[in-house]
Amino acid sequence: MLIAAGLTGTEETVKLLLDNGVNAKTQLSSDGRGAVNFAALAGNAAVVRLLVERNAVSKPLMLPAMRCRPCVDLLLPLADERELSGALTESFT
Repeated sequence: MLIAAGLTGTEETVKLLLDNGVNAKTQLSSDGRGAVNFAALAGNAAVVRLLVERNAVSKPLMLPAMRCRPCVDLLLPLADERELSGALTESFT
């Protein structure tokens, strides 16, 4: 899931994985990144939208690192205070 989410043009693959029960909230233990972060960092807004629609968004969201405006727009309503604060702090540096 993490590999598919981090590539472009993989919406159908991610959908197939989700349909077959793969947990999209699985995270890398070292930094907590999940599929939604991989998709957003790759600029894959279609996969971000799919993950949001399927309630498969893991935390923390890495908003400051995302350069995909549609991805940020999709994830902003799901961000908590800490994630928003980090994004604002990063935007001023």
